[in-house]
Amino acid sequence: MAEDEPSLHREVQDDRECVADRNRRWHRQSGDGRQQQRQPDVHDRDGPAGDQEPSFGPSQHESSQRRRIGGQSCHLWCPSLGAPAHRESAGRRPLGFPPSVVPGPRSLSPAVLPRMLITRTPLRISIGGGGTDLPSFYRECDGFVISAAINKYMFIGLNRTFTDDYLIKYSQLERRRSVADIEHRIVRAVFEAHDLEPGLEMVSLADIPSGTGLGSSGAFTVGLLRAVYAHKREHIAAEALAEEAARIEIDVLGEPVGKQDQYIAAHGGLTCFEFRADDSVAVSPLAVSQETVHDLEERLLLFFTGYSRSAGSILADQRTRSERGDAQMLENLRQTKQLGLRIREALEAGRPEDFGRMMDEHWQRKRARSSGMTNDDIDRWYATGVSNGAIGGKLVGAGTGGFLMFYAADPPALRAAMSGHGLTETRFTFDHDGSTVIVRN
Repeated sequence: MAEDEPSLHREVQDDRECVADRNRRWHRQSGDGRQQQRQPDVHDRDGPAGDQEPSFGPSQHESSQRRRIGGQSCHLWCPSLGAPAHRESAGRRPLGFPPSVVPGPRSLSPAVLPRMLITRTPLRISIGGGGTDLPSFYRECDGFVISAAINKYMFIGLNRTFTDDYLIKYSQLERRRSVADIEHRIVRAVFEAHDLEPGLEMVSLADIPSGTGLGSSGAFTVGLLRAVYAHKREHIAAEALAEEAARIEIDVLGEPVGKQDQYIAAHGGLTCFEFRADDSVAVSPLAVSQETVHDLEERLLLFFTGYSRSAGSILADQRTRSERGDAQMLENLRQTKQLGLRIREALEAGRPEDFGRMMDEHWQRKRARSSGMTNDDIDRWYATGVSNGAIGGKLVGAGTGGFLMFYAADPPALRAAMSGHGLTETRFTFDHDGSTVIVRN
């Protein structure tokens, strides 16, 4: 295709020149006192008088040339031997046409209507209060979480196909005749909820793989729903998008997860969430200065420790113990909620160093909730971090593995120490857009 582009551009320029030349010749004829014909309407299929062609010169016809542009089929309409149309189109001009010459509807083909779209949905880091967003806790005590969307993304593509099945591409490849046969549980639940017809391809890509503690499951669900609504040409607000994603994961699929991941993926930014006993969620931005945002982006460092393999079992244990009224678990989560509120106060007051110190307290409470939260390697890396420039830190996510996040007073020293242990840093900035459609073809 790339080899054909120069010739295509030359042909488009030729089209423009032939139109300009015809305009000049027609105006000269009109200026000589010759009787002007009615201007051909851009909606006339065969000229101004039905099947009769307009009389504007010795050769009267329009040439409709079919091109291939970017893999899409389209028409380039060149009235090089016909009259110019001086009425402007209310819509967008197709490629290769001056403002005064616009093709009629017959140059539009169903084959070039939008077929494919892509959504981009951010992953997240938890700033404070993580764990209090599970229904097993907030329905009894209310929950509070501060979460931050980062510029690491989940991408979901939807594309109409010419087959009568469903093509699902993620870490595996599925081709299914019916939605009920789709093995990916989230995809199956979303497609069933929206009664999507066959002839559809879904593709998912991510900057960071699942199982790393950055909320990829919630981002996937939100991104897929955003794509489905765009595919159906329906609008949905961020809060409704988050709530539907949470309902699918928690109520339909029965996953032992909270609502933090879905809500931050939909809203983006540095955001506070209050999870209430009636299942409502109050959403508000973290009211921090730009200086504090820059400080956090410079001093919060993420290091990959390996894939998390026990998040589901740890969250299931937390849910079971909370529902059973386990006093130790409930008190731990109450203290975690209060810690989240203190972190909000410190950050909004412009004291990020205090937040860094509270990260250590957060980590100690988190690891006390389950013996499977950490291991000897993670404890050793954490101790190395706080001895080499980190004020405090914690493991992001609920399982043994994923990312260690530190707040560093001396970022270069911390990077050097972690590199000495073979840990790779993942640099990031904050995302303020939330889930959005980035391509609509």
